[in-house]
This record gives sequence, structure tokens and C-alpha cells, in this order.
Amino acid sequence: KSVDVGVHSITLKLQDYKDSTFSISVSDGQTSVVSNVSLVTNILTTLYGPVKIYETIGTSATQPSGLDLSTGLAYGVSSAQNGLVDIYYSSTGFLVQSADLYPNLIRKTYFFVSSATGLFDAVDSPLRSAGIWTNNIGDRENNYVFLYDHDGNYSKLKIVNWGGGVIGEPAWVEVQWIYNNTLLDNRF
Repeated sequence: KSVDVGVHSITLKLQDYKDSTFSISVSDGQTSVVSNVSLVTNILTTLYGPVKIYETIGTSATQPSGLDLSTGLAYGVSSAQNGLVDIYYSSTGFLVQSADLYPNLIRKTYFFVSSATGLFDAVDSPLRSAGIWTNNIGDRENNYVFLYDHDGNYSKLKIVNWGGGVIGEPAWVEVQWIYNNTLLDNRF
């Protein structure tokens, strides 16, 4: 009501979404209807995986044990690219753990096990704080895990499959994760 006749530009603003601007024509004595306005989230994430990583002992160069969370690429903890590894699958205890726990690797990643299993449930990560985050998870963890990496990015990771661990086939896990591309942004 009480809108001047003519074309008007309207911008919708909503937290966690990009502004959406559109035009509408208003006629005298008429009701104007707006339809098909799409809001686009401003959360910048990338989905990776499933990617298979192998235990650290008894594997070949074609069976990488570590992951670079930001690119989705798997590398061996002893490879030339090991400085990019954020997490790896350790034969000691069969844990997926922070790269800094492997000799001569420095990238530290923190883990927070959620109470849910649905990776795509749109639940945000708790903020990384001392004391409640750990440096590993068991290789049979059913819930998804929030990660906070060396660079300050959050991820949401789920072990989706596992196998091996028999003569001739090292143990392995397959993981899938959502990587938040924005530094310090814990939204998913």
C-alpha cells in the first residue's frame, strides 16, 4: 500500500544468503505479485569424495595414506607432497588422525565427533576451542566429524566405507567431506 506507480527495484536480504535484487512494476489501483525469487546461500563449500586412504604400513605409492582437505587429493605421508597432508590413516591403532602426529609432518587438524550421521544435514560446526576437540577418530566412527585444519578452515567429514586389513590388502577407509572454503567460517 502507498507505493508510487512505476518500476521499483527491491533487494531482499537474509543472513547467510546473497542479496537478491529484482524489479517490479506497480500500476495504479492494482496489486503486484512477486514470484520465483531464488535466494542463494553465501556459504562457499566444496564436496569431496569418496576418497580412499590406506593405512601407513605396508602400502605402496599408489595407496596414499593422507589427505589434503582443501583440494580433495590423497598423498602418501612419505611422498614429496606430504607437506600438504592434513589428516592420515594410521596403522597404529587404526585411527584417522592429525598429520602432525606423523614424524616430520607439521599440519595440525582438530576433530570433533558429532552426534549425527547425515553429512548433508546443514548443521554448523561448533567453534574450535581448547579442550573439547581431539586429534583423531577411530576408523569405524559412524557419526560425521567436524574438522578444523592448520589453515583455519572447517570441514565436515564422514567415513563412508572401510575394508582390507588382510594379507595382501592393507586396511583402508573411504571418506567424504564438505570443505568450507571461507577461512574461519563454521557454517554448513
